[in-house]
Amino acid sequence: MLTDLAERVRISLGFDLVNAALLAALTVVTACRLLLLGTYFRKMGKGAFRALHVDVFPKAGETQDQKIQRNEDWFLVTVRQESTVLVTGSIVLATWAVLFTTLSTPPSGEISFLTRNLLLASSVTLMLARTFFRAPGREISFICTEGSMVVGYTAFALALASILADLFSVTGTVLAMLIAVCVAVRELMEAREYLRYYR
Repeated sequence: MLTDLAERVRISLGFDLVNAALLAALTVVTACRLLLLGTYFRKMGKGAFRALHVDVFPKAGETQDQKIQRNEDWFLVTVRQESTVLVTGSIVLATWAVLFTTLSTPPSGEISFLTRNLLLASSVTLMLARTFFRAPGREISFICTEGSMVVGYTAFALALASILADLFSVTGTVLAMLIAVCVAVRELMEAREYLRYYR
């Protein structure tokens, strides 16, 4: 009965509520990351592309040696980011490839077009982060790579949520909707905290 009701709601509204919720969550995350990047540009102006982390966030009473050490530590953080996006992007691409090559066999045949596209978008976003943002230690590189990681991970998480909806009908649909809402709310909370730093 619940399954029939869910189908009627989908038909009467003319679109799939789950897909709309998943895409809305991804849009919220992407918009928040772009807002963060825009706020950084507004703060730094012309020096945005050259600024190091220690310049963006100076510490009172810091010696030159401490500043150099802090910059080196931050450099290592950004190098680890690059490794993370490459490894994760490769894993997600492998997942997409398996689903793509087994489309005609169950249960892969039940996986929706949106699920496969979210997986591919996740992989592309993660892999392109390393291609475009390759100036370790620069604040702009950190923000853009971090943003790509968050958007890529979000697309992957939403793809998993979409798989739940594809395979488990009403229960999966409810879980997918909850995941989408939680992802959007969590990103809004984090964006609020980050914006305080870059204002």
